[in-house]
Amino acid sequence: MSILDGFFVTGVASDPMLWREHDPWMVVLSAALAVGASMVALHMAALAREADTPRSRGWILGSGAFAMGGGIWAMHFVGMLAFTLCARGAFNPWLTLASMLPGWGASWVTLQWLVRPQLSAGLLALGGLLMGAGIGTMHYLGMAASSMTPYFGYDPLGFAISIVVAVVLAMLALWVRLGLQRHVLNNNYLTTAIAGLVMGLAITGMHYTAMAALRFNAPLLQIESQGPAAGQSFSLALAILAVVLGMLAVALVAGLRYRDLFTGVRASEARLRAVLETAVDGIVTIDAQGTVLSFNP
Repeated sequence: MSILDGFFVTGVASDPMLWREHDPWMVVLSAALAVGASMVALHMAALAREADTPRSRGWILGSGAFAMGGGIWAMHFVGMLAFTLCARGAFNPWLTLASMLPGWGASWVTLQWLVRPQLSAGLLALGGLLMGAGIGTMHYLGMAASSMTPYFGYDPLGFAISIVVAVVLAMLALWVRLGLQRHVLNNNYLTTAIAGLVMGLAITGMHYTAMAALRFNAPLLQIESQGPAAGQSFSLALAILAVVLGMLAVALVAGLRYRDLFTGVRASEARLRAVLETAVDGIVTIDAQGTVLSFNP
């Protein structure tokens, strides 16, 4: 018996009644988290392109990857808790923490590529493939952290469709961010918003397509219930955590940008002072009342 025998389940029909167990408001919240995190990350990539130093660029990209990886992770678990049957039970804390890493890593590499002035079709496809793989790995690793894992598997076709959804929409988001802005729209904020929306749909679409591929192979009555109120409270806590992570990333980037601008102003002022002090002609500054304010040597 291979490991895939426990992961994939064949011959078990999907129960359409299970989808009535989704809390619609929590589903909307999960989608909003994914879209918001994607917009923040793509905006960071645009700011990193204008960074003055490699160190600042690295900090900005790291903040964007941190925000997007946290958004992917929070979206997944809010989506899990929106499905009340899957909110019953517990999560392995170490495996849950480890599930953050694929989203962060894929976001870091993808944002590094977005900083480039030109991105070939091959790199665009590779970036979408990597981002989709990161989203999918995060999802299935997070599902494996659930104590419900022995009770369910995945339909092979549904599993494949979920990965395809993530990869195709991630590619489309990268194309919108780069190709659409370069050839159609000359508006950085609008293209970032559209690309963030598509990337958020890639994350959300992958999650709920994968949830549709769930096949339960054991009675659900064996699972201990936490109750809907606990799931909703935890979902709200995750949403707040994701928003705080995004705000911290934005604050860090704003501080870096302010520091770079201040350093640039001081350098420009120093150059201007050096030019004035070494000029062979006299330069005198006088205000409206005729008072001499400054003069060069």
